[in-house]
Amino acid sequence: ARNLTEEERRGYKEVKWDDKEVCGFYMVRFCPHGPCPRIHDQKLKESFEKSPRHDAYVPKFEAELAQFCEKLV
Repeated sequence: ARNLTEEERRGYKEVKWDDKEVCGFYMVRFCPHGPCPRIHDQKLKESFEKSPRHDAYVPKFEAELAQFCEKLV
């Protein structure tokens, strides 16, 4: 998992939970990748959980996670 860099934390680049660089698997459950090139950040996850769009995104992220896991078996 890639945590936010100090530069990203300072706000140089504002990262939001729905950015492509953020791991959707991590947002809903867990990341099955081991080392993951996407961002895993607890504050972004908390922001996602409080978002009014949370309920709309959970099924999408869960479906993507299920598809990924099915490819492994």
